[in-house]
Amino acid sequence: MKEKIKEYIQEQLASSDTNKLHLIKQELKTIGGKYVTDGFRIGYLIGAAVAYDFKCYYVLLNKDAQIIFILSDQDINVVTDQESLDVFKNLNVLIDTKPYDLKESVELEMAKLVDILITPLYIGNKKMFIPQQTILTHNGDEVGARLGELINKEGSQKTQQNIKALKEKREFIQNIKQKLMETTTQQTDIGNVDVADNYEFLQNKYIHLLADFDNYKKRVVKEKEEIKRSANEKLLLNIIELVDDMERGLEYTNDEGLIMIYNKFKKFLTDNNVKPIPTNGEKYDCELHEAVSIVECGQNGRIIKTIEKGYYLNDKVIRYAKVIVGN
Repeated sequence: MKEKIKEYIQEQLASSDTNKLHLIKQELKTIGGKYVTDGFRIGYLIGAAVAYDFKCYYVLLNKDAQIIFILSDQDINVVTDQESLDVFKNLNVLIDTKPYDLKESVELEMAKLVDILITPLYIGNKKMFIPQQTILTHNGDEVGARLGELINKEGSQKTQQNIKALKEKREFIQNIKQKLMETTTQQTDIGNVDVADNYEFLQNKYIHLLADFDNYKKRVVKEKEEIKRSANEKLLLNIIELVDDMERGLEYTNDEGLIMIYNKFKKFLTDNNVKPIPTNGEKYDCELHEAVSIVECGQNGRIIKTIEKGYYLNDKVIRYAKVIVGN
């Protein structure tokens, strides 16, 4: 399998300078060694590799220095929000103080896969190369212990749990290998390859399916949040319309019951981070206000009357203010 992937990479790189693999290699020269996100996950970008399915993946490290993959077809952006990077403190210590130990751990992990790197490893301000022709063999315990040694020295208790999960995944893969070895050495549906190649294929497929499933779970969570946010926004807009009606009614009556209900609705909106958009006397802003009329009065660009209040939900405009603007 590795040889087939190598042949594919060589063909692609020899075809054109505008080939996708060439473009990814160039991209890594700019963003390699930085924290990036695909909108769902954040990781430290160390390189790019071609996998068993002949697709190219970005290779990243998560906060526990474990390898994760993001399909190169997905858009990634450099993370600039420092608050989002607080969980990577332990990894940053390793990058700054033990880059070669980290490189060795990545090399051990990559040796277990059929994936082949098309870029050097970008760790810190260093560019490190792994010999692609060398196929190393390491058991899961050896690799897991190496990762545990690096991270746990920095005192991360959560890493123990992650390493345990990593070992469980490796045990699952070892069981697949054992069953293959016990069952047959004949050819399988995967192709004309022996049991060892089947094991490598299944191992890589399993790891990439885990990455895809993790992306799916995060996407579902994000979609649910969007649906919830949209439903809340619709409810709040309906309540705002009720408040409008009450305000119009209070122009003609001082009924105490109506005033009490009005105040409760106003408090409900405030408690849910809904606040009115400033209007009268303010400078007209097309991103906040909707001008229904312009009046010649010497108030150039200033709002002189509010026809209908506008509202924010947090920092988002959920209803524009309808106003009359002076000229």
